[in-house]
Amino acid sequence: MISASEILEQLGQLLAGRMSLDAFEDWFVSIRQDIHKHADPEVKELAFAIDNVLSQFDEDSARLRQALLEAVFAAKEPSLFMNRYGDPSAIPESNAECAELMAS
Repeated sequence: MISASEILEQLGQLLAGRMSLDAFEDWFVSIRQDIHKHADPEVKELAFAIDNVLSQFDEDSARLRQALLEAVFAAKEPSLFMNRYGDPSAIPESNAECAELMAS
């Protein structure tokens, strides 16, 4: 099963100029085929973000590389709507519970 670090390693090779876009796309297609069946959510989100960018460009360019970087950062960045426990509920994070315990 593919990991996010493996995808980022290959993408890093592309962005550093050590791999051609064609070689990256060949590798990426080989791992993407079954990613929806076997990968964890983080890997799926990363792969789908990369796939989305690749589908918007016909050839290698600085704009493609910038778009790939932006897609990776967006996929790896925790949602602004998540609290530190990953829960998107409306429960605010604070030390109010601690203050209530200290008051009693």
